[in-house]
Amino acid sequence: MKKTVPAVSEEKIEQYRQMLEQRWRCFDAERFVSADPVQVVHAMAERGADVADVELCALMTCMIAWGNRKMIVRNATKLMERASWRPKQWLLSGGFEAYDDSECVHRTLNYAGLKSVLRQIAPVYERYGSLKAWMEAHDLTTKELLTQLCEWTTAARMGSPERGSACKRLNMMVRWMVRKDGVDLGLWHTEKINSGTLYAIMDTHVAQQANKMGLISHPKESWKAVEELTARFRSWDSADPLRFDMVIMEVNLEQSL
Repeated sequence: MKKTVPAVSEEKIEQYRQMLEQRWRCFDAERFVSADPVQVVHAMAERGADVADVELCALMTCMIAWGNRKMIVRNATKLMERASWRPKQWLLSGGFEAYDDSECVHRTLNYAGLKSVLRQIAPVYERYGSLKAWMEAHDLTTKELLTQLCEWTTAARMGSPERGSACKRLNMMVRWMVRKDGVDLGLWHTEKINSGTLYAIMDTHVAQQANKMGLISHPKESWKAVEELTARFRSWDSADPLRFDMVIMEVNLEQSL
């Protein structure tokens, strides 16, 4: 017989909200960045790179952002070094084509997959110069942006909302580029795409903790669970809901409350 998990009361959920608020007040952005793949994107920005180079760095980094974090950072850095930290030029010159299709980029992603993604987006950079300019020209919503990014990155197996995927890596990349604080860079902020319109970044740990807290009814990563958790976060803070997502990543309920 399937075990039924007791419903979490709204009173208990409020206690969890207060706990997450407290953790946010103590949030150490510098420590977070030092342990997160976003550090590679910061390294690009700190070189004085323009938005096109920063967003390409973010895209390629998020494409390999699963598994061991140190390995992710190492392999993303290796990609940027191969691009001489000028990924737009690397893209438009076809420099990425020089590598063997079978060579590993990160875990199960090889250069054949990376090349497929870069070929998909190259026409955007040829016409608009950056994804930011393309976004502004098309007046996109966050969901429309995410859907198009999913289509371009099919070869990297990033998932899509239409197939029910949580789209963790692309939601993470969009957060990096839209929010603006010590962690995120805020280069893609528009009237329709802003901190309040972002979607929760959900991996296995976040899904498990959110389910235990009663914030979602779907126990595993899925687009429905992302929408459910995002709605809860937005009810707590409509302007910056993903700050709760950032602290829940490190929550261990056995050591809380």
